[in-house]
Amino acid sequence: MNINDARLKGRFSTELPQGLTRQQLERAWQSNHRQSWIQKLQNWGVTAVAALTQGKEPHISKVVTDHEIQWKVYDPVGDRTHWFHQEQEVRAWLEQRYYQN
Repeated sequence: MNINDARLKGRFSTELPQGLTRQQLERAWQSNHRQSWIQKLQNWGVTAVAALTQGKEPHISKVVTDHEIQWKVYDPVGDRTHWFHQEQEVRAWLEQRYYQN
């Protein structure tokens, strides 16, 4: 019976991937689910703070993913968002912006 047949009949295989227990899979899922929830909450918080403190100063946030760290800089003067891979790039952009204005 293939997976489509099992879905049609309302039955699913209870076999787990080889070498993993149910508890290990549940912990992994909960960890990923919790992490994405925390990231969503942090992003919402950053957005809320930015909305409440709108001014001419850039808004800088550190965005951490599973694979990398990036810096998100929103410039309200130009209404643009810039992405940087290193903190030094953010500092250089800030200096350039300061001397242009």
